[in-house]
Amino acid sequence: MSQQGIILNDRSAERIWKEEAFPIHGKSRSKWLAYNMTIRARFFDDWTDRMLKQNKDALVMHIGCGLDSRYMRIKTSYAEWGNCLIAVDSTI
Repeated sequence: MSQQGIILNDRSAERIWKEEAFPIHGKSRSKWLAYNMTIRARFFDDWTDRMLKQNKDALVMHIGCGLDSRYMRIKTSYAEWGNCLIAVDSTI
């Protein structure tokens, strides 16, 4: 979606996707899943942008975000943005 300029523009995600060459199998290859994920990201980007406009001194804590680059897509200024990655025990 991003490469075509549809819904979301995320050059960082495009670069990561190209460099890492993640394998996609089965239902994950669905173009409808890609549209759904893109629309979801855009919805949360827009919501985050509105909240930051209402709260100029906001501290955003992005929990379990993984490779998410929302902080680079948001254009509204914010006091601070922190990413909190969560280590998961693979034996669970």
